[in-house]
Amino acid sequence: MNYGQNSPSPSDLGANVAAIVAFCLTSGRPRRSLARQTQVFAVTTSLVLIAIGRVLIGALFVIAAIQNLINLKQRVTIPTNYGFVLPPPVTVLGFAVQLLGGLSVVLGIYPAWGAAALIVFLVLATGLFHNALLFKKPERDNHVYLVTVNTALAGAMLLIIALG
Repeated sequence: MNYGQNSPSPSDLGANVAAIVAFCLTSGRPRRSLARQTQVFAVTTSLVLIAIGRVLIGALFVIAAIQNLINLKQRVTIPTNYGFVLPPPVTVLGFAVQLLGGLSVVLGIYPAWGAAALIVFLVLATGLFHNALLFKKPERDNHVYLVTVNTALAGAMLLIIALG
């Protein structure tokens, strides 16, 4: 293509578009480099996604704890996989850990401590109520699934501990 003397070249147009975009992104504030703006956006987005993830995963524990406490009369009579029933105060303590740990994660109040408490809850609940090795098929399948879910939840709690 042949550009006349007064015609802007494609690189001039690109520079002008970049300048307009930069001005719009800064809303008249002193300009930051595009790399810096991208970095700020990435960090902000990450923090928002971490908060949303904490709320979603913590809410799972809060909802489960509320359901367990609503049905407490039935829950305290459920035997472990080993045939004994936990004392009611121990069961209530477990549900309290589930509720308070979930709230801690949701609200961001000492979320690492809440997540650590939930890991302890998950390990004990899995060992006592979902030991798949004690069952034969087809009953084993449900317990294998629950062990897998609890393992994934413990992994999510480790991420919360790491990310805060």
